[in-house]
Amino acid sequence: MAPRKLERRPSLESLVERVDQQRPGDVPGDTVPTGFPSIDRMLGGGLRRRDLVVLGGDVGSGKSALALGLALRTAQGTGVALFSGEMDEERLMERALAIEGRATVDELRSARLNDQTRAGIGGAAVRLRDLPLTALPLAARDFETAAERLDPLRQLGLVVIDYLQLVPSPRGVVRSTQDEDLALVLQRLKALALERQVVLSSCRSCRSSTPSGPTLGPHSTTSDTWGRSSSTPTWCSGSTGRRCTTRDMGWTGRPS
Repeated sequence: MAPRKLERRPSLESLVERVDQQRPGDVPGDTVPTGFPSIDRMLGGGLRRRDLVVLGGDVGSGKSALALGLALRTAQGTGVALFSGEMDEERLMERALAIEGRATVDELRSARLNDQTRAGIGGAAVRLRDLPLTALPLAARDFETAAERLDPLRQLGLVVIDYLQLVPSPRGVVRSTQDEDLALVLQRLKALALERQVVLSSCRSCRSSTPSGPTLGPHSTTSDTWGRSSSTPTWCSGSTGRRCTTRDMGWTGRPS
């Protein structure tokens, strides 16, 4: 019997070539740094393009603030789009100013700022002005209409969606149970991540005992990186097996 001839795999050859050419310590080209050194080290340099990340935590634990903080830091190196289901662009920028200026939204709204904080807010405004960060509304008649809002944007490295339960259902799909609808939305988000780059989906809340909807893990077909409920926002890397919380990241942003 003649020996079987193995087929050439261009993807494998290009991968080996990339490994050969990469210098020790270099960040791979398919990696998007988050701007948090601790989390980037745990993830081998940052988020990987085409991954779907689900950020989970209890109600009021600061998931939206953390997602916005990730968007702000990532935007210092690449384009970022942020879909919000609850806030318009002005509210998002108000929260961004508070995070970057190390103040609270209440302090901004009531003008209770000392000279040092006011200077910090001014510096934050200058830094935010030219960031390649685009705020987009999440509300739409269907998933495809919302996703089309990304078409005019170029050089995106990260897409943030806040929050998961407000993502509209795919076109032509009749809403069934909440779990089935969530599973279908996750599948479409993963397809969007493969097509566009990286999607960070901020989950509204997860029960402390059993997360609602399908469980996401390192072997899930819908997510490569996942989160479980916690008293603080938590996310895990399925590829590294490391669980990270905001404490690991040195996060100091506040949701209010």
